[in-house]
Amino acid sequence: ERRGSAPVEAHAAVLIVRNPFDAIDSFWNMVLTSSHNHSVQEREYARLSGEWERLVEREAAVWAAFHRHWVSVASTTPLLAIRYEDLIHPERRQEMLQVAVAFLCKRAQAADGVSSAAAEAALRGMLGRIDRAAGMVERRGGSKRAGVYHPRRGQEGAALHHFSQSLREEVVRAAGAEMCLFRYQNVT
Repeated sequence: ERRGSAPVEAHAAVLIVRNPFDAIDSFWNMVLTSSHNHSVQEREYARLSGEWERLVEREAAVWAAFHRHWVSVASTTPLLAIRYEDLIHPERRQEMLQVAVAFLCKRAQAADGVSSAAAEAALRGMLGRIDRAAGMVERRGGSKRAGVYHPRRGQEGAALHHFSQSLREEVVRAAGAEMCLFRYQNVT
């Protein structure tokens, strides 16, 4: 997604897709706080409004191009796209992890000749640990411990209030087709 990244050869890919409004807002917070689990204060959006607007315009195009790339390689590389919002939703997480396990097991069998039982056992173990970790964060009401990511708001579109009407229109102009493809509403 960024210049300088070397192309990666893959036999299959799992693409985690996040609502562009929330992804852009999260990127803004990461850039300004130098962390994945801290947020800027609300007043920073107004204080740095020019920088915020330029970042939104640039990152909307980056988001769209990144997802267009993965959709374009799906004809030659098996691709599973999972929405981030479904992964963090307590009632949909298990289903999404099961879909990922089935996809990855099928790919491991095809690419490496791994037995279905061995592939499934390994992947279920790994995904079980992910699910348990997510559950621990939820039971604790979130965690600010270093290394533990907890979504700032935890629901799709929660960052929309940071986007003016014109910025919303810019995101939809740049990424509207890709948003529809991944079932995100074009909010203008």
